[in-house]
Amino acid sequence: MSEETIVAAATRGAATISLIRMSGPKSLEILTKIFPKNQALETHHIYHGWVIDPKTKTKLDEVMAWYLKAPRSFTGEEMVEISCHGSHEVSRQIIELIIRLGGRGASKGEFSKRAFLNGKIDLTQAEAIVDLITAKTEKSVASARRQVEGKLKEAIKEKRQILLDQLSRLEAEIDFPEDVPGSQKINIFEELGQGLQRDINTANYGKIIRDGVKIAIIGRPNVGKSSLLNRLLKEDRAIVTDLPGTTRDTIEETVNVQGFPMIIIDTAGIRETKEKMEELGIARSKKAAEEAEVVLVIKDATDPLNKEDSTIINAIDQNKAIVAYNKIDLTKYKPKDGGIAISATEGLGMECLEAAIINKLAANNGLYEEDYGGINERHKECLVRAYKAVQMGLKAMKAGAGPEELAVDIKEALIAMGEVTGEEVTDEVLNNIFDKFCIGK
Repeated sequence: MSEETIVAAATRGAATISLIRMSGPKSLEILTKIFPKNQALETHHIYHGWVIDPKTKTKLDEVMAWYLKAPRSFTGEEMVEISCHGSHEVSRQIIELIIRLGGRGASKGEFSKRAFLNGKIDLTQAEAIVDLITAKTEKSVASARRQVEGKLKEAIKEKRQILLDQLSRLEAEIDFPEDVPGSQKINIFEELGQGLQRDINTANYGKIIRDGVKIAIIGRPNVGKSSLLNRLLKEDRAIVTDLPGTTRDTIEETVNVQGFPMIIIDTAGIRETKEKMEELGIARSKKAAEEAEVVLVIKDATDPLNKEDSTIINAIDQNKAIVAYNKIDLTKYKPKDGGIAISATEGLGMECLEAAIINKLAANNGLYEEDYGGINERHKECLVRAYKAVQMGLKAMKAGAGPEELAVDIKEALIAMGEVTGEEVTDEVLNNIFDKFCIGK
């Protein structure tokens, strides 16, 4: 428990309501001074009244306030929360008053860091708070919510317990070799390795639902690239005209495609040109295609045999290409090369196109999802080390190694998995994680 009482606004920007939080041993004492009531404030009860400067007797704001007695609070410490009007100036005055009476302005993520240090949450739950705040789609919300609930923590805890049991048996075997039979169980380590590999495989899923995936729309001029962007966004974001070369630069927008956040990049039409500005736009189009995870190559269904289309397709990575024939509402042409028939203006074939995007992502990235969603890059790095240690232990067992040698591998795996949940963690790692939080979280 910290000896300092911290304070910060937990909400950002102009809003109807602002939430101010305090955590630390002086929380109730300070609240009693600025929020005078005729009765003792009971824990987990909401009270209505005015925040008053005890020195000047000035009324700062009419608020709702509540006190949370330790350890029944988010941080595990004594906490106070004040719901005031959303003016930045009102929040500032109340926070400055609290600081004057013995509080201190909170640093980034300090409330969550205290919750972790006081055993209220583990590191996976702390990181999931940020994921939940920044979640863009229902899948990213669902994954973050499951980790806030502790699903990943429980999965790691279960695997660590298996190793701890094995380590206990090994240490007993080392100390009492005549009384304790050999405890090496190859099948247990094989199953543990398989479980760790499944966890590691969810990293791509986790990365995509957190960060999104880049989808580049390319093609020659006037095939309907901007119309497709507008259709996916369900709004008129890009200018659409019959004139070729309207789009001179890339346009990026994030859209929800079947629960996955996708950064759709509309590009300039690719063709031979001597116009300098258009050349620059085409260069950016080609760069966008190189950097994207999926490339939508748009053809004109009313002109399906145009040779320029083949030149464009041959210039990109075929593993990430999806060919779509637009303007299918204006012709009876049916694609014969596996392309998808769509109409960006009429909305025809959009479900098939979205399904093709998801299938392409799954084929290239392996969108594996466990009960907790998907791990992040930090989790992956730790679990890869744990997996390697388990595999080394398995190899040692098969080679007839003694308990001392096997115990070393088990301890390495335990440390690596402990870093995921925070049972084994350095101050540097903690500071790096919590520095990503907002003040007040």
